[in-house]
Amino acid sequence: MRLLFLSSSVGLGHIVRDVYLSRFIGWANVTWITSGISLKYLEARKVKIHPVSYDLEGLDRAVEDLFYDGRLKIGIDGVKGLYHIVKRNAYRLAAAVDFDDYDGLVADEFWEILLMDNPSVKSIFITDFLRFKPNKSSVLQLLIIPYLNRSIYGRLRRFSARIYCGLKALHNQEFEFYGQIFTHDYEPRGHVKDSVLINLGGTSVGKPLLRRILPALRDLGLKFKVIGSPKYFDPNPLNQIFSSNLIICMAGYSSLIEISRFRKRAIIIPLAGDFEHIDNAEVFRGKSGYRIIPSDKLERRSLIDSIENVLKENPEPPIFKDGSEMISERIKSIL
Repeated sequence: MRLLFLSSSVGLGHIVRDVYLSRFIGWANVTWITSGISLKYLEARKVKIHPVSYDLEGLDRAVEDLFYDGRLKIGIDGVKGLYHIVKRNAYRLAAAVDFDDYDGLVADEFWEILLMDNPSVKSIFITDFLRFKPNKSSVLQLLIIPYLNRSIYGRLRRFSARIYCGLKALHNQEFEFYGQIFTHDYEPRGHVKDSVLINLGGTSVGKPLLRRILPALRDLGLKFKVIGSPKYFDPNPLNQIFSSNLIICMAGYSSLIEISRFRKRAIIIPLAGDFEHIDNAEVFRGKSGYRIIPSDKLERRSLIDSIENVLKENPEPPIFKDGSEMISERIKSIL
């Protein structure tokens, strides 16, 4: 069976969970489509990549332009720029990909597919959130986002199935839920847990936060390493994750799955104005071994206090359920 897997190019969270999910899809011959830093991750794994991936524009730069100093600030020009990139990618896909060559497709928040004609094969859409949420202080978002949600839901109904895999176990009549999708494909062992790991995520959005994080670590005399963002890209980050005593990370999906899976203490920094980050971080609220500091509240003193307190606590993370095997079986049943 031939399966086309289209994975979002925003950061690394989608591609790492999709590659993990593909471990359970041994019944299909998978061909991948993505771009940007996600394409580098695939290349490191020597999987089958569709040539159109090298012609697509990565969405990272356009998404990064929507942020300033770790805060989401959506403007008309930024939204238009992102939309036009998605639209150009959709045209390139339509011209270069013969969907009839495949028995089905899976799209993980791959927005380009929504701007194309109805898929000619059975299709599954995966997402970790159910709708965009407007910032109530933004008139532009209050006007645009309800229309955007209605439009997206209308297009998603063309898919054979819609699967939600978010951190909160929510149920919605439009989506199926089986649990979360874990990330990466092995668990390293035997590492000394003696350093702080700063995980900036797969884009450059979190990079400006370093200048507020590093002084606190130096004041405390703590050794640290940095992963994430194109500058610190590591296609095999689990060794560093597993050997850390504390992780300072943003509230991206894969980052939080990993600190839960490996029971890591963490300082979680959701990006201000980013509803996904804010919702994700709340799952850890009040848990031993964790502190949440929004990016616009991140200061040296508060970070030092949080680090000192968290290092004294035993981590008790929320427990996530790996739904990957059930999701793979659901995809197989559809195809």
